[in-house]
Amino acid sequence: MTFALYELAKNPEAQKLAREEILRIKTRDGDITYANLNELKYLEGCILEALRLYPILPFLDRTCTETYKLPGTDVILEKGQKVYFPVMGLHYDSKYYPHPTKFNPERYKDEKVQERFNNCFLPFGSGPRACPGEY
Repeated sequence: MTFALYELAKNPEAQKLAREEILRIKTRDGDITYANLNELKYLEGCILEALRLYPILPFLDRTCTETYKLPGTDVILEKGQKVYFPVMGLHYDSKYYPHPTKFNPERYKDEKVQERFNNCFLPFGSGPRACPGEY
């Protein structure tokens, strides 16, 4: 949350849009409630973008539970071998995130998320060992 607030402080236009979204919901419903929390899409984008720019871990590690040959290569991962996934590398890859160092909550609009490769956003990990904080 600190990094999200930091980025909002550095980006007054994003701060303005997040604030307007909150005020719109509060004006309509009288308050922010659990029921209308999911409507704060721009604010959610701000938090997700902060998690992309400042992931909790720079990489994830997993242990192979069985020997596996990577399709289309001669690489074989042996059972028990550690595999490392570069979270920072993925989050800052311009192939997935144009202008990767720029704070841009618009990246998390539904249509933008659908365009992006599934596992290039890993602030909570992925799979059965993913952080329960994501949910």
